[in-house]
Amino acid sequence: MVPRVAVIDYGIGNIGSIVAAWRRQPVDLLVWAPGDGARALDRVRRDPPRLLVLPGVGSMAHAAEALEAEGYWEVVLEARARAVPLFGVCLGMQLLFESGEEGGHGFGFLAGDVPELQAPRLPHMGWNQVRFRPDSPLGAGLGEAPWFYFVHSYRVRPRDPAVIAGETIYGEVFPSALALPPLLFAAQFHPELSGVNGHRLLANVLAAATGDQEAGPWQG
Repeated sequence: MVPRVAVIDYGIGNIGSIVAAWRRQPVDLLVWAPGDGARALDRVRRDPPRLLVLPGVGSMAHAAEALEAEGYWEVVLEARARAVPLFGVCLGMQLLFESGEEGGHGFGFLAGDVPELQAPRLPHMGWNQVRFRPDSPLGAGLGEAPWFYFVHSYRVRPRDPAVIAGETIYGEVFPSALALPPLLFAAQFHPELSGVNGHRLLANVLAAATGDQEAGPWQG
């Protein structure tokens, strides 16, 4: 059976690229737009997806307000309670933590915070390498240090280093991918803007979340 993947669009940034990227994976894709919060909550309770995708750009405070206003804060909590795997992208990764240096709060699924990246120039924008841990399912088939596209000024600081699946250097070494399979995955970079490597990363997330190794790799 083709796994159902739901992407939350809560009005923070243009998610067209990430929706297009997921459409190239072997999935039944749902896109929950602003105003769909109540319907999405009912769907999670009745027939939850196999993976929930939380994208986002901007500040944690603004994102938290938008998620709450659109009813998606409860959707994410309900999905978490029902053991639906979650994949956070960029700001969506930062929202997995407790608080951010720029203000606001996250879901607190992971202990830690989100300080500003210590680098000579911000934002960190453009292509950079990710060094995945050898045992991480996210790095399968991607080689030693694949390139991905980044746009961010803040970085996550988990208290437990075991959740770090990959790291990147820009001014400092920072976590750029997280994994607690099969329920929690995240990327600070934008896989949807990272070409073949990004599509392979999505396939790896899908396989790790569903336990279906036939879900990947993506074929272009």
